[in-house]
Amino acid sequence: MGTVYVGAYAEQIGTDHEGYAAGRLPDGSLTGTRTADTADFTGYVAACGCGWHGNVDHPPTDAGEIAAAGAWHHTHLQELIAKAGAGWPSWAERVAVRARVVAGHVASGRPDIAAEVAARLEGEVAIWRRTAEELVPESARDLARGGV
Repeated sequence: MGTVYVGAYAEQIGTDHEGYAAGRLPDGSLTGTRTADTADFTGYVAACGCGWHGNVDHPPTDAGEIAAAGAWHHTHLQELIAKAGAGWPSWAERVAVRARVVAGHVASGRPDIAAEVAARLEGEVAIWRRTAEELVPESARDLARGGV
């Protein structure tokens, strides 16, 4: 249907943010489907699978459709990426708290619970590790692997 973001912070943003150019119908409503009933639209508007939509109508042309899709990327998606990027400090605090919980369970003789909490912590750390790796420019990744 539209564009699903797969870059850095994609895992934090989630899969419910699929951007597309919605058609503005004559009654003012928006639609993401193209049928005979929706063929008479007045323009394109940036929209997202989460329910967000832009407030600028673009012409009902190929260029208008491209502009509306671009507007989703430059407004809504960039806001989501910025919000996710600002999450590093709170993530670090959550990791520290959970690590102390693991240590507490070990100290109280409950290594079974400690292992469960540590496994969940490991999964979350892996998500943010992948994000950090995606933030490294490709040229730097090549150098780190011994490439040129």
